[in-house]
Amino acid sequence: MYASYVGFADGHQKLQSQFHYWPAVFLGLVVLIPYVNSFDGVFLFDDKRSILENARLQDLSDLGHVFSGRRPIVDLTFAVNYALGGDDPSGYHAVNLLIHFVAGLALLGIVRRTLTLPVCAARWGSSATAVSLLVACAWCVHPLQTQSVTYVVQRYESFMGMFYFLTLYCMLRGATQPSGVYWYLIAIVCSALAMGCKAVAVTIPVVVALFDWTFLARSLSRMLAKRWWVYVGLVGSWGVLFATKFVRQTFFPYANTVGTVGRSLVGVTPTEYLMTQPGVLLRYLRLALWPYPQSLDYEWPIASAAGSIVPHLIFFLSLLVVAVWVLVRFRPVAFLVAWFFVVLSPTSSIVQMKDPFFEHRMYLSSAAVVVLVVIGAYRALQFILRRMAVGDRRSRLVTHGLAGLCVAALALTSAMRNRVYASETRMWESVIATRPGNARAHYNLGRAWLDEGNPSAAEQALRRAIEVDPEFVEAHYNLGKALSALGRVDDARRCYEETVRLDPKMGQARSDLGNMLVREGRFEEAIKHYREAIRTTPEYVRTYVSLSAVLLRGNAVDKAVDVLRRAVKIDPDTARIRLALSEALERQGRVEEAAEQRAKGERLIVRP
Repeated sequence: MYASYVGFADGHQKLQSQFHYWPAVFLGLVVLIPYVNSFDGVFLFDDKRSILENARLQDLSDLGHVFSGRRPIVDLTFAVNYALGGDDPSGYHAVNLLIHFVAGLALLGIVRRTLTLPVCAARWGSSATAVSLLVACAWCVHPLQTQSVTYVVQRYESFMGMFYFLTLYCMLRGATQPSGVYWYLIAIVCSALAMGCKAVAVTIPVVVALFDWTFLARSLSRMLAKRWWVYVGLVGSWGVLFATKFVRQTFFPYANTVGTVGRSLVGVTPTEYLMTQPGVLLRYLRLALWPYPQSLDYEWPIASAAGSIVPHLIFFLSLLVVAVWVLVRFRPVAFLVAWFFVVLSPTSSIVQMKDPFFEHRMYLSSAAVVVLVVIGAYRALQFILRRMAVGDRRSRLVTHGLAGLCVAALALTSAMRNRVYASETRMWESVIATRPGNARAHYNLGRAWLDEGNPSAAEQALRRAIEVDPEFVEAHYNLGKALSALGRVDDARRCYEETVRLDPKMGQARSDLGNMLVREGRFEEAIKHYREAIRTTPEYVRTYVSLSAVLLRGNAVDKAVDVLRRAVKIDPDTARIRLALSEALERQGRVEEAAEQRAKGERLIVRP
């Protein structure tokens, strides 16, 4: 086998000399066209919580703090983005697009070099560049990728995908070199970096081994004899998942936490989650083949009735039977089938995720579908053109023309999809248009309208969310905020009371309810809610200030000072707390200390 690799070395070099850089430049232009409007995208949904409101990412000088999360490699890039551009989303979008382009280049390299291997060269060697470029272009501009590229926080997915592809590419380069040690070492490093981006990379050793067995070594014994130490290194890269505490938090959660973190998944068993996956996988396949309509948030229902499980399960099992048959007859095609299922296995098995379904999880798996469709369509078209006795020149024109039309259609669809990322309200309205029963979408639309200063529109959206899910705690709370902004105080108070009834530990709701009770002169009731809010949500410092104001009103000065001192310990950099403490200290007769606190508060106000 080694001799055959050496025999193809000259062919590789010749191909490389002809390849130059034009496919990379062409791919870059193709990727840029549908994503130019992605720079208009705003931060939405998890972007704010995971990036803008994440204190770990706002101080690049403290790298230990930056790297303390479960996805440290991507967190570092977000911290650099924040240090350079703050909350300007354009820099984040530029980095996301660059990552996607590099991932596309790696896929281009993988496909091109695979098609020139001995197992494929006789059939595909002459068209390797054209086919690989078409695969890379189609994959890069496929609308399914927009969620991983334009939705900023999903850099976790695309960056992991980039290193995943690079691992496979470096393994391929190492196996086709007389001495590929350095390529193997780079592959191990890329695998470790992928693990530091997202835990889905856990499947890398499996996929690499399947690729090696299918296209390179062609047998398990030869594969292990030649590259056993490489697989030890790839498996060793799982250590990153242990170092980032991902394994412990996933399989050994704290006793006081719920294993499923999605609001709609509480109480769902691993079996129920697994039985939901056949339907999920079929929808993934359908979107890969026909990406319309798309949605940022499907709020996919858990399958519980036999009628919703059995049809999907039968179809799914039929696919597996076909896959086994293909494995016997056509091993390269079987690899693509295995790629699809293996890459999705961490999120489509018994390990419960936030939600059963998200489009960004197809970032890597869609490559298998694209390769299979492109190669199958290319072969079918060539067969038809030969039967029609079409000449080589016209055959190339027809093939390239049809390929260009397909890529253009995908690019246009992606560009249209990217337009909905231009505002939160537009995004959530698009989700509601495709998933009208999605309570979370109505809720997020209401939140977006509140942020844009339109409480009337927010009220309508939030009421719709409550109609769909009457126990949606956050919807009740934000409806109270919308009604308060509209001046409907009694209705707002009832919303806060309902929120507290549904979730007695929601400190913000108790604090806002206390504020309303103060305006109604019900001070004792307000104090009880404030104290309970502090007990359940001690980090929400606004409650301390509100409680101290009521205590001062009742001349309980010493208690007010004690409350504000606790608040200062929790958040020493908030001017409002310092100024409130200054006022309380003056009432207590401690003039010098009051002046000191007032000076600190005033400095915090003017601090840039």
